[in-house]
Amino acid sequence: MRKPGRFKPWLGGIRFYRKMKDHLPFIDNRLSIKSFDEIGLGVVANSKIEKDIFVEVAPVLVCENNSISFDKEAFKYVIAWGNGLAVPFGWTMIYNHSDNNNCEFSTNIHDGLLAILTIRDIEKDEQLTVNYGPEWFSSRGIEKKAI
Repeated sequence: MRKPGRFKPWLGGIRFYRKMKDHLPFIDNRLSIKSFDEIGLGVVANSKIEKDIFVEVAPVLVCENNSISFDKEAFKYVIAWGNGLAVPFGWTMIYNHSDNNNCEFSTNIHDGLLAILTIRDIEKDEQLTVNYGPEWFSSRGIEKKAI
């Protein structure tokens, strides 16, 4: 398993994307999937993970806005991507939402990559979460559940 990449605010992040592009998908070996009663699947840390680490980099399937339709269930996993939509691969689609998220999405639209970056230290057995944004739930007619 490859070591996770450290995020550098500008050039280092770009270098990491380019290096990882040939080794996709990349999922940090300190992650696992867990089922939660109220919210379904999520991603948890098997051990402590430091701030500013890319824990996952995965490709996306890019779709023009009008080129494909999704049923309500599938639309839960679609993300905005440039002027269109994208279906993320890897585990990126099962990171749950939190208003107090410990990770964030990092996109590379040119290469069609979606990464998950830690924005604070994450403890063992802690769930990794991202913030879906202010309109994600209302645009899908889904009730927001607190984590």
